[in-house]
Amino acid sequence: MLALIEGARRTRFLNEIKALIPQRHAVFTQVHASYLETLKPSVRATRPPDVCRNIRPIADVIVSPASEQVNAASFSHVLERMDEVYAVDEAARIRFFKDQLPWGWVGRNERGVAALELATAVFYCLQHPFASLIGWSMAQMCRSDLSFQPLEMVFHRTGQRFDRYGSALAGHLVRLVGLNPATATAEEMDRLDRRFFNPAWSTEFGYGVYTWRSAVSVCYPCD
Repeated sequence: MLALIEGARRTRFLNEIKALIPQRHAVFTQVHASYLETLKPSVRATRPPDVCRNIRPIADVIVSPASEQVNAASFSHVLERMDEVYAVDEAARIRFFKDQLPWGWVGRNERGVAALELATAVFYCLQHPFASLIGWSMAQMCRSDLSFQPLEMVFHRTGQRFDRYGSALAGHLVRLVGLNPATATAEEMDRLDRRFFNPAWSTEFGYGVYTWRSAVSVCYPCD
């Protein structure tokens, strides 16, 4: 009985604040953008342009009672804890992408992002067709869309999947340059900066020449 009562109270509360959620998200978006502008460019480049809103202390403000007015000042205490917010946000992203890696993937169950830095760690995004996300640096480029649900964020990553075909192609390119697909990183491939062509991808102007990242991405229209 108590569970039913609590459930009814929560439903009523969420219905009361539902119409306020978009405006509160918009306020935080402006606050966060302003905060990023206060950072040195070298530091700002390491910070995500957006963060998950369903983590504290942000969510506490967004789902505060309808009687409380939410403005930029409401998030002032959040800015004092942004390092904590970024850490939680990044951990969630890392966990999401690592969970998609195949079983047996080197480093899948280890801490850190090493498993996602491999050249064969290839993902695709349903919202960005024909663009492969290779390695951790690219995997986190697709950020988020607000769902305007009180405690939820709909991330682009919900439409991101591990790309076994792109991964296999990346592995082939890695072998062509004499590296081991099980250990070669995207950074190593970038440093080599080799060029590739595929006779099957001919055009009226001849064969295209691609970087390894481009070669992985352009495979989709041809498959």
